[in-house]
Amino acid sequence: MKEISMYKFSPLHNHVAEDTVIRIDQELPEFPGHMDLEDTKWFYENQAQILADALLGALPQGIIEPLTIAILKHRVSLYRGKME
Repeated sequence: MKEISMYKFSPLHNHVAEDTVIRIDQELPEFPGHMDLEDTKWFYENQAQILADALLGALPQGIIEPLTIAILKHRVSLYRGKME
């Protein structure tokens, strides 16, 4: 199992970042045949929001923008089209 330790952000006013553990260890469930595209979309958006909330609530602000850029760089090939 891969384990990564990160710094959490320093206390700011009355907000103290909780220690946060993100465990990614479950197989993606098989979607039942009756789930439509909207239900599937909601599932993925909900999972993304949970992860984003956890990261934004725990990581230092100086990491958020570079993290966003790093994720987009990994995905940019999906959006490249042939230029003619």
